[in-house]
Order: sequence, then C-alpha cells, then structure tokens
Amino acid sequence: MTELKLADRLAEAIQSGQPGIWVRTHEPEEAMLTLVGLASEDYAPDWELQVWDCIKGLNKADVVDDEKAKNKGGQQIQEQKQSAIAALKMLTHIASEREDREREQKPLEQDSRNVILVLRNGHREITNNCSTQKDVLMQIHYALTLGKSNRCHLVILSFPGVELPVELQEQFWVIDHELPDLKERKEVLEGLVVESGFEVPPNLTELAKAAGGLTRSQVEGVASLSLMHHDEIRASVVNRLKAQTINSRGLLDLDTEWQGRFDGFDTDDEESGETIYVPGLVGLEGLKKFCLGLLDPNKKRRPGKLPPRGVLLVGIPGGGKSAFAKSLGLEVDRPTLSMDIGKMMGGLVGQTEELTREGLDVADAMAPNILFIDEVEKAFAGAKGENDSGVSRRQFGAFLKWMNDHRSEAFVVATANDISDLPPEFLRAGRFSAIFFIGLPTPEQRVAIWDMHMKANRIERPDEMPDDKIWTGAEIATCCDLADEIGCSLVEAAKFVVPTMNTSRETLTRLMEWADGRVLDAESGTMYSKEGVKIPDATIPRKRAHRKVSRKSKS
Repeated sequence: MTELKLADRLAEAIQSGQPGIWVRTHEPEEAMLTLVGLASEDYAPDWELQVWDCIKGLNKADVVDDEKAKNKGGQQIQEQKQSAIAALKMLTHIASEREDREREQKPLEQDSRNVILVLRNGHREITNNCSTQKDVLMQIHYALTLGKSNRCHLVILSFPGVELPVELQEQFWVIDHELPDLKERKEVLEGLVVESGFEVPPNLTELAKAAGGLTRSQVEGVASLSLMHHDEIRASVVNRLKAQTINSRGLLDLDTEWQGRFDGFDTDDEESGETIYVPGLVGLEGLKKFCLGLLDPNKKRRPGKLPPRGVLLVGIPGGGKSAFAKSLGLEVDRPTLSMDIGKMMGGLVGQTEELTREGLDVADAMAPNILFIDEVEKAFAGAKGENDSGVSRRQFGAFLKWMNDHRSEAFVVATANDISDLPPEFLRAGRFSAIFFIGLPTPEQRVAIWDMHMKANRIERPDEMPDDKIWTGAEIATCCDLADEIGCSLVEAAKFVVPTMNTSRETLTRLMEWADGRVLDAESGTMYSKEGVKIPDATIPRKRAHRKVSRKSKS
C-alpha cells in the first residue's frame, strides 16, 4: 500500500474533524506551502487559514502586509502582533460563537467552514518552561475542547525531536512530514537545472538517489553549488555535502573517506603512478557470497516482498567485522551509514525514542544503503534491565519495530563481540537475514593478509616473520603500520602487539563454544562447528625468576 503524503494526511485529519494536529517537519516552510495549497479554492473552498508566528503575529495565510489586513477586515495590527495566547483566544472566540448560535438554532452559512489556526513555531510556546507556558497549555486545551464540535482546528508545526506535553498528547494527531522521495528529488533537480539554463543530465536518477536523506532545500543547495563550480551536478559534490549535512545532525555518520582506506573485497589491485594501494578484505567467502546474492541489483523482487533485513556478525575482536561492513558498501555501490546508538540518548522524556526514529527515518530516506551498527551488544546493553527507567528498552523496541516493518532498501550490518548480552528477541528469525561467526584467519589467509598490508606500507617481505598463529587481521595490519611508522622490522614491531587471544582467551573460547551449531560460518557459509578448530597455545613471555638472596644473621 502506498504511504500517504503530508497533504493527504492533513486533509484526512481536517475532514474527519480532528481538532489538534501536530506536524513534525524538517521543512516548516514546505509544510506551510502544503497547507496553503490545501486551503486554495480549487481544493477546499470551505477552509479558512489563519497563521501565527512569533515574528509577524496573527494573520491570514494570504495577507502580505498590514494595509491588506485592514482592507480584509482582519484584527487590528496592534492585536496581530500579540502573543500566541491572543491567536488561541481568537480560535476559542470563533468556536464559542458557533456553539452559541447552534444552541439558539441560528447558525450562519460560514459556520460550516473549517477554521484552521496554524502556529508556525508554536512548539516553542509550550516547551520553553517560561512563565506563560501554563497559560498557553490551558488555552490550547480549551480551544481544542470547544473546537472539536465547531469545525475549529489547531495545527502546530514543530521540528522532529520535540515532544508534545503530557497534558495535550490525547488531543493531537501527530503527523510526520516525510523527507522527499526519489521522484520528488528528481523533480527538484530537474527544475533547478532547467531554470539555470543547463541541459537535464542523462544520469538524473542516479543524482537523485545520491541526494537521498536531504530536505528539498538541501537538495537545491548542493545542486546549485555543484552547478556554480562545475556547470553540472556531480554526484561527488552531492555526496561530500550530504556527508557534512548528515554528520551535523549527530544521528548518523556518512564517512566518504572510507573509500580511501578500503577497496571493497578486492585484494589484487596494482599500483600505477601515484596511485596508493588500498587494502581489500581477505577471506569470509561464505559471508561475501551470501550478502552479494541478497544485494544483487539485477535480482527482481516479487511485489510486496520485504527487502533483505541484513546480517549480524559475531566473533573475535579484530576479525574483520567492521571492515566487512565498510567494504560491503563499496562493493555494492551503496553509501554506508554508521549509527551510534549512544548519540541518540536524549535528556527529556521520550526524546531518546524520537531521536532513534528520526535517525531510522533518515536511513530509510537514503536507501538503498548499508546501515552499520558496531558493537550492538553495548549499544543496547540496558535493554534487559530497568536501570535507566526503561529508556533503553523503549529505544530497543523502536529499533526492533523498524527492523521488522521497514520496506526501504536499508541493509543492516550489526556486529557483536559477546552475543550473550543481547535479548533473545533480537536474535529471532526474521530480524536478520542470517547470523555469521567470524573466527581467526587460516594460515593461508594470514599469508595473504600480511602480503596485502606489507604492500600498503611499502614493506618488502623479510626472511623472518612474526609468530602469528593466534593473530587476527587487525593485529597483522597494526604490526605493519608500526613497522612503517617506527622504521623497524616486523619482528621488532610485533613486540608491541598483544594478541586478543592472549588477553581474552577464556572469553573467546566460550564464544566459540556458544557459536557451535547456532550460527553460520563466515568462511564456508555453512553451520559453524568448533570441531577441527584448534586454537594454538598463546605465546606468553615467561616472567624472570627472582634470585633468592640469603641474609646472613648478625653475629
């Protein structure tokens, strides 16, 4: 079923007699234009739109100056500049008059019209904890109570993340103003290009996809900047500015610099000229094949079928879980968004859940993409308890609901080092397309990883190599980086590398035992089995023995 747009939902709310409507939007001007369009004679001739904001006061939507307001018989200019309470009293007065005429059975023809008061920045009046806040709340409550049966409506425009006060939650419909979809972004770009005197680019659809997650004004802004500097709209410019915009919100992180540190799954690229060799990703062949099959752009999905949910990667720290998430986006040509659950914890009641939903809405708007959540067991560590008054549980619930219901092409790659900390409902079938275990690399893979990172650091293969039997790929990469930075041999650099299997052997052994028969092996793609997996003995330096010194007794 096609999701209703803002105009449809607003019209539905007004026509059904809903007295209070709370619109959460990143684009208040666009929402205001939608309301003005709905109130036009062609669509709803029985709508009378009144608008209040903290700068201009109360005015009709079509009034542009004070003189025009006088001619139209509106309130005096002095009254129009008053506070939001004056505007609310106006709505209450109209509702009261209609109620009186109805009681006396003397209704006027104009009483059948819908009077709609829009508070453009009204959320500030009821959430700023000032001395007039209680008066505004009481006036809103009174206006909505009278307006319910007298065709008087109150619309408040607010920004996402602002919550309704408890006193008003039962009296308002909450409507989210969605970010522009692909079709709308194409229309914005095409209109801007034509208006600027340029030809419509043949890759307009690709450019519109690159602008996913931006508001309409932001789409215009990045496109205008690209046209000004390059006489064309370039996807690289859109991506760079989009990364700055997304990062500034603090909810998601779009790191365009990953492309300079990872090269998808490829490990065979050669240097040419000034080109720097970029490491790829060795091993994990079963996991790679599985994800590439799910994200094949040529695969036709049956109408109504949900897109792939994603994968949960469990395993040894440094085994390549995060590198896989970053490389997958490059391999399938999708932007990779990193979600930091901790940044979405708000200080007000309900703010955490709202920020989580907002971040997921951005992920939906930017689809198709890879949504990367690192160390998810720490992100939702409080979901099992009540130490934070249930905030973590509600945030976790909002995330689970999105995972279960979302229809966008947002593919989740979540990583965990200790799956025992996750609630059972997070692991049930349907949340993820599959769960994979990533262990230590094989001897052949360690050789390939050494070659790859030595090449990236311009190190020739020496005669003597470090003892790497219990090393992960991250530890091999660290050793090569240290050897390059310090200017020493790999064996010398290895002295500064402490393998995770040395420091957390018991914990990681228990993790392998848990994964046995429960999850898939990232290497083979079949059920993981710890049989045949022998962990080499850790190389632990022996402590120097202390010499016993005999003390001669005093004679």
